Amino acid sequence: MAIISYPFWQKYFAGDESVLNRTIALDDQAFTVIGVMPDGFRFPERADLWTLFQFDPASRDRANYFEVLARLRPGISTDQARSVLNVVLEALDKEDPEAVDERETASVLPLRDHLYGSMRPALLILLASVGFVLLIACVNVANLELVLATEREHEVALKSALGASTRVIVRQLLIENVLLAIMGGVAGVVLASWTLPALVALAPANAPPLTGVGIDRTVLLFSIGLALCAGLLRRQSRPTATRFFPRARA
Repeated sequence: MAIISYPFWQKYFAGDESVLNRTIALDDQAFTVIGVMPDGFRFPERADLWTLFQFDPASRDRANYFEVLARLRPGISTDQARSVLNVVLEALDKEDPEAVDERETASVLPLRDHLYGSMRPALLILLASVGFVLLIACVNVANLELVLATEREHEVALKSALGASTRVIVRQLLIENVLLAIMGGVAGVVLASWTLPALVALAPANAPPLTGVGIDRTVLLFSIGLALCAGLLRRQSRPTATRFFPRARA
């Protein structure tokens, strides 16, 4: 039995849905196709097909280099699983001293750490770099807001002189700022959704699988919250001229 990858299915079978239960030859051996993996799947690495693990009990090869993927029982931690495997390893060593070297140990890692552990420092550096760029952009926008607020002092003073209350003026500025911030946030999310597939496609072939990278609910909520905070903070930078130009009285 064999499971083929999505590119292999498209290249050699033209995406034919009747590929299941068909027989393919590999190294003079016949394999029956039992499934097709989703597009982008490449675990543990990029491959065209996967077959059953065939272990020869008569083999005298003492190399222990196999990796096993398993789901832990609910409530069992990684440390507990590691302890159980070490007990099994000790029992195996007592049963067959030549099977396990005294320097060998059982290692248990979460799948996420196994796949993306090497990328964590680079991702943290990238996150810090993006944060500094965002901070610089915020400073530049704040300077532009101060200039715009200075230009609108006469407008606010005129509205106040014509009878507009402070509440009305603040509400107008608040609505303008929040709408602009939300429009900017929506534009950023749309731009990210357009450019994200291209960035994922540029990833190296030996990079861990990036099929799960995308814009999820957490990203959307963060973008909405950041846009609302930006709109509220922008209102604070808009000085109202009501204290300099009191409302005209009849």
